[in-house]
Amino acid sequence: MDPNIMPAAEGGAGLGPRRLQAVLLDQDGTIIVDARYLADQDGVRLLPGALEGLRRLQELVLALVILSNPSGIGRGMFTRSQHQLVHDRLEALLRAGGVTLAGSFYCPHAPEDRCDCRKPAVGLAREAAATLGIDLTRTVVVGDKQADVNLGRALGVPTVLVAGPMTEPRTSSNRADCVAPNRGEPHGFIGVRADGGA
Repeated sequence: MDPNIMPAAEGGAGLGPRRLQAVLLDQDGTIIVDARYLADQDGVRLLPGALEGLRRLQELVLALVILSNPSGIGRGMFTRSQHQLVHDRLEALLRAGGVTLAGSFYCPHAPEDRCDCRKPAVGLAREAAATLGIDLTRTVVVGDKQADVNLGRALGVPTVLVAGPMTEPRTSSNRADCVAPNRGEPHGFIGVRADGGA
C-alpha cells in the first residue's frame, strides 16, 4: 500500500493524499495472542504473520506505536511490574525479528474507573503524540476490538479491524474502514481494501 493513500469506506475516515506518519496498534489480539489478562511473560506469543506485517509497515518509514488497555492491573489480577515483563518480552521478540517500536503506552485502569486514557478515550493517543511528536491526523488505528475502531473515529482517522476471537460481530454501526485478513494468512496491516476485502 502506498503510504500516501489510505482509502476510506463510504462515510468513513480517510487521509486522501496526506502521508501516513504512524500506526497506532492494539497489542493483545492484534500483535500477540489474546490470553486474557496475560501476567506471565512466557505466555507471550506473536500472532501468525504479525511480525511480517509490522516489518512491512516499518519499511514504509511509519512509526509503530502500541496503545493498550491492560485492565488486569486495575482489577488487581497482575502488577505493573508483571505487565512490564510481558511488554519487555514482546519487544524482545519484535527486535529479534527486525521490528522496533517507536513507543508503547498503556492504561492501567479498570473500565469502571472512567479514566480519560482507556480506549476508546483519546488520552493514550494524545500522550503518544506529545511524547513522540506525532501528528494524530496522520495516523491509522489498528486493533481487534470495537474500542479500537471507536478510538479511530474519535481521532477522525482510518481504522483497520484485525478480526479474531475477541472481535465483536460487525454491524453497520461498528464497521471499521478496512478489515485485515483472517488468522492463518499473512497479517493484514497493509494491502486491505476499503470494502473489507484482503
